[in-house]
Amino acid sequence: MNYKIVTSHQRQRLNPIENRDHILIRKALEGNEFLSNILQEEQIQHFVDCMFLKAVKRGETLIKEGDRGSYLYISNEGTYEVTIGENTPDVLIYTFDDVRVFGELAILYSAKEGRL
Repeated sequence: MNYKIVTSHQRQRLNPIENRDHILIRKALEGNEFLSNILQEEQIQHFVDCMFLKAVKRGETLIKEGDRGSYLYISNEGTYEVTIGENTPDVLIYTFDDVRVFGELAILYSAKEGRL
């Protein structure tokens, strides 16, 4: 099963039992070169406190180019495909299966989604 971790406008805390998820979120945020250079400790903690796990279905589109960014994602497990192609068959650009943050530029700058 794949998971995405997304921010919420409401503060939804993970259960204390899921402290490992807090650790995963923090490590991913701190490991992101862009975010680690612009966020202070209390801002990172705010992200950690606001994030929650959500299952992702196979084939589900998380980010579509041109859409307004509403979520910050952290991949947890599974394989993710990055494709292009709106009106034509999608072309696979690359895949990843590591823990990483994506969608951060659009959410931080209220920009339209572009590249991961």
